Amino acid sequence: MATPEGLNLQPAAPVSGQATVVPIAVPSGSMEYWVERFGAEGVDFNGPFQRFGKQVIFFQDSDRLDLELVMDERVNSVPAWNESTVPQDSGIRGFWSTTMKLLDTEATGGLLTKVLGFEKTGEEGSLSLYQTGNAVGGSVILEKVKLGKVLFLPSWLESSREMIEKRLPDIRI
Repeated sequence: MATPEGLNLQPAAPVSGQATVVPIAVPSGSMEYWVERFGAEGVDFNGPFQRFGKQVIFFQDSDRLDLELVMDERVNSVPAWNESTVPQDSGIRGFWSTTMKLLDTEATGGLLTKVLGFEKTGEEGSLSLYQTGNAVGGSVILEKVKLGKVLFLPSWLESSREMIEKRLPDIRI
């Protein structure tokens, strides 16, 4: 796509209130297989690295969706899809969790624990891990983020631009 000279277009940063990463559960002993497969298929990835005691490999799809493989011993006994091209001992078991970026993680954390029955099981920096005990799909990671300096104003709020600019003088609209 051609852009006017001097205009540097970057992908928009995820904002508060969005699910931003899709972690996928794979068996704990499958890291070597996935590193080799990604290398053979030309998939750029970062890792493995440790998060909440699990090995994680980060990668993106062609639309820049953030994806992760989470090696979790709790899914070792969960059956893999038997018609996959991936060997069953390394195959995907399901979604491990989702990661949500939030300005206020306490409110959502309270909803997860008090209403939905999750338990807060860990913290690492700006990340909080909530789990139900289910091996597949029983985890949610809340990431506390700070308000950015740029506000993308939807067209239906354009008539309120002046008022918003006065109330948020440090934010570029």
